Amino acid sequence: MKWVIFSIIFLLIAGGAYFGWAIVLKNPDEQLTDNQKISEEKQAAEDKSDFGQYFSMNDFIVNLNDPSGKRYLKTKIELEFVQEGMKEELQARLAQLRDMTLLVLSSKTMDEIQNVEGKMELKNELIIRINQVLKKGKIRNLYFTEFVIQ
Repeated sequence: MKWVIFSIIFLLIAGGAYFGWAIVLKNPDEQLTDNQKISEEKQAAEDKSDFGQYFSMNDFIVNLNDPSGKRYLKTKIELEFVQEGMKEELQARLAQLRDMTLLVLSSKTMDEIQNVEGKMELKNELIIRINQVLKKGKIRNLYFTEFVIQ
């Protein structure tokens, strides 16, 4: 009787192992490829959401709102966006964007933009003002790639 029970248990284990091999490991290359495809699709979606495209507004040199008139700001601004067709709109509205940016920058005093909090406020103000000018889409972020006060 013991041998019959051991034989049945052995057959069940062997059958389970074969079933596992047949289902799970039947096409490991195919499963790896499917997993890679899913991983690549997730990575592409994350990449699209994390980083947008950039548009350079080049250099700005403005006199700051200083009573002596001897202070100026030199900065370079990059705009980040994710919507399709934004680059064309930004290029078409570049004169408006530069004018508005020059007016905002020249209205600031050195004390207002000298510290990090002031730069962040300036950045947020520019994002809001630029998005008001744009019609088809919005910029996601603005980066100062140069910022020199003298």
